[in-house]
Amino acid sequence: MGVPKFYRWISERYPCLSEVISDTEIPEFDNLYLDMNGIIHNCSHPNDDDVNFRISQEQIFCDIFAYIDKLFNIIRPQKVFFLAVDGVAPRAKMNQQRARRFMSARTAAEQEQAHVRKGGKLPTEKRFDSNCITPGTVFMAELHQALSSWLNVKIDKDPLWHNIRVYLSGHDCPGEGEHKIMEFIRHERIADGYDPNTRHCMYGLDADLLMLGICSHEPHFSLLREEVKFSRPPSKKSGAGSAQRANPSQTNFHLLHLSLLREYLSWEFDPLKASLPFPYDVDRIVDDWVLMGFLVGNDFIPHLPHVHIHDDALPLLYQTYIQILPTLDGYINESGILHLKRFEVFLKAFAANDRKHFLQIMEDESYLRSKRCQEPHGQNTEESSLSSTDSNDERDETTEDSLLDEAAFVSSDEEEDTAEAANRIPDGGLPSASYLLTHLNSGWFNCWTKTVSNSFRRHKRSYYREKLQYENITKTELRQQAEGYVRAIQWNLHYYYRGCVSWNWFYPHHYSPYISDVVDFSDMDMSFELGQPFKPFEQLLAVLPTASAECLPQPLRDLMCNKESPISDFYPTDFRTDLNGKKNDWEAVVLIPFIDEKRLLSAMESKIPLLTQEEKLRNTPGNILLYCSLELLPPSLLLRPVLLPVDSFYLEPQKVVWGLLPNVKLDVYFPGFPTMKHLPHSAELKQVKDIIFLLKKEEFEKVREVFDGRLLSRITGTVFLLHERSSESKDLPKIPERINIGLSLKFSKRNQEVWLIGDLKSKGTTVPFGSQGTVVGLSSGKVDVLFDLEFNGKEVILGACVPKTSLINITYGKTRKGQKLKRQRENGSLRAKIGKRLVAGKESKENTPSGIQKVRNSLLPDGYSLTCHVSEQLVRKSSISTCRTKRAFNS
Repeated sequence: MGVPKFYRWISERYPCLSEVISDTEIPEFDNLYLDMNGIIHNCSHPNDDDVNFRISQEQIFCDIFAYIDKLFNIIRPQKVFFLAVDGVAPRAKMNQQRARRFMSARTAAEQEQAHVRKGGKLPTEKRFDSNCITPGTVFMAELHQALSSWLNVKIDKDPLWHNIRVYLSGHDCPGEGEHKIMEFIRHERIADGYDPNTRHCMYGLDADLLMLGICSHEPHFSLLREEVKFSRPPSKKSGAGSAQRANPSQTNFHLLHLSLLREYLSWEFDPLKASLPFPYDVDRIVDDWVLMGFLVGNDFIPHLPHVHIHDDALPLLYQTYIQILPTLDGYINESGILHLKRFEVFLKAFAANDRKHFLQIMEDESYLRSKRCQEPHGQNTEESSLSSTDSNDERDETTEDSLLDEAAFVSSDEEEDTAEAANRIPDGGLPSASYLLTHLNSGWFNCWTKTVSNSFRRHKRSYYREKLQYENITKTELRQQAEGYVRAIQWNLHYYYRGCVSWNWFYPHHYSPYISDVVDFSDMDMSFELGQPFKPFEQLLAVLPTASAECLPQPLRDLMCNKESPISDFYPTDFRTDLNGKKNDWEAVVLIPFIDEKRLLSAMESKIPLLTQEEKLRNTPGNILLYCSLELLPPSLLLRPVLLPVDSFYLEPQKVVWGLLPNVKLDVYFPGFPTMKHLPHSAELKQVKDIIFLLKKEEFEKVREVFDGRLLSRITGTVFLLHERSSESKDLPKIPERINIGLSLKFSKRNQEVWLIGDLKSKGTTVPFGSQGTVVGLSSGKVDVLFDLEFNGKEVILGACVPKTSLINITYGKTRKGQKLKRQRENGSLRAKIGKRLVAGKESKENTPSGIQKVRNSLLPDGYSLTCHVSEQLVRKSSISTCRTKRAFNS
């Protein structure tokens, strides 16, 4: 799962990272890696909201094979094809897996109950239980066997699969799929003859793949994933057939280039070049950037209070880093090893976020109280209500001060700020929360009084009491919380840079401490014990709810379902969730008990002898399978995979090679891998109004000007294929009724020149980068443009009417000649039909629909009209930014 909302955020901030896959313009890759669990989930339950969707296991397997084949044919790796299925995960990951599976089972049951209450009927066939996509189940064992046989056939029959190494690390090999891939890459990097310019492509849906890829410091690394469509309302259909099977042939795929992300990060932290007292190193900056990403959430640690991506936590982290790093004596993340003293300084600076958020809470509460509480003369004042509240608090201040001092929430820095503030706040009463926030940027000491500080400490004490069940948290307990969180960060860094450093460690809380309380940890011990991974059935009992008991062997189900079981308390049927500052239900904290490993293993001891031989085999680690073409194998191994030990790619930490390898070619242009190194350009960070993923938001974005400053304005919109140019035939060509192609236009009002930024492609249609179109009309906020292009070998006209905030859909519809303009409002949209034919050199003024000023088209056949749908739905920027990368930065 990775960092929630991270992929969207980074795509908005750095809009040129991705490009839409084109069959004719794909970079050449040496190695392709598939994180298989995303494929398995897509092919087995494409829409969890459809309670009527049913699919057979045979069809699931066929769809999985088709998906793999499609991805292989897109990338066509030259050396290695690595398929990694999730095996048993580290204990740290199981907490999230357990929460996710409990929620999945409850949601499925609630959906079916709601469907029946509404009078719906459920199919007689049993619904696919997605929780069976867990190592050790019958489903995963049969999939592994089928996948192994299918790979044998492909290597034997398909010429594209010859002369490459194909690896299958299945569910019986411990480790998460993406981390098994990274383990393989680390092992390859130390091999004799390894090419430091190897070109890698990894497929997967998790946002953390981006961090895994970039912290490998392999310079030519891209991520392959399906097009993500954000903010679309879920389908309301519940009838049969509303969910469709996975169909990769109808799916748009994107390549996200980590080479460009590396260059973006260089610009992001460019101010450090002039301020660091030690050498500036982009690779070390990247390592610290990965560390900062962990602070906004990951699969192993609960997010910090009030540190959310949707609240601009990442820009605040970056600003703090740029301010603090020049005061340190080096970088914070030293190739996966946390420098504790530097990290502590950074966190102290970032802790300002805690106090700022508290002041915002005070302001909100003061405002609400001012609406409820009246002054004697009928006036509401924020200051009086806040003062009144705090004066009530101060009645018990003598008693509470001893408790607060024992808890020691406040640091020495905070005490200094409080002392300074006492001398700076003007006489006349307690400052309001609005005053505090107004003077926030001028320094904390200007506003952080003792009264405010005590209120903040009471606020945090309440958090620890309600969330972590500390009645009055002590200094010792608070230090344990701080050290536990820092240890979790270090475990994460080890996991990403070196592999799993401990299979048994996990973060033992549902919530994290306040960042302002993560202090005084610079001398803590950071050692870990490696331990052993769980066996598959141990993990099944650790993560599955009672509703998925059938995924377990019969002898083990009793431990889960019997109320007399010694571990029955591990499987609650009713549990609470807590959004804890998040906005979506799927982000909620699932409050279920953690597994006690000793109790679990003890309860299983008496059941293991009752397993069948086949079940015992499923509970045993397997092998990594290596497939080679006939040319690479001796006759004795034809059509049989080579069995590799499960730890074949494991490296001891001291053997791992970090950073860029010698002889890497950063300045050499590799076809298909975009770079800005060979283009004169400048960069600036500015706030723009943009249309992102169906939403109009004010976001920060890196803007690159690659046309020598000629960019006077940016307009986003859609363009549409009109028809084939033909003087003989009056029939329309056989094309889809509507073709929407994302477009970003660059135009100059002075010269009325229009350039295309990016490639437009759709089913054989191509408008190359840099094409110059003819401006038909200019109006306020709108540009009408015509482009010539090739469509299936025939010359056609591409028409574009590009409003700034509207989506224009143009289709053909046959009408009677001369039909009058008909307007109607439908679903909040304006629909208009033009019945009058447009003649060369003339413009139809009376029959021009609202939203389009001028369209010139001399080739509209008799009897056909142009139908325009002007909708207030906003343009998707993903289809704009992702299609312009390659040519824009490599031409």
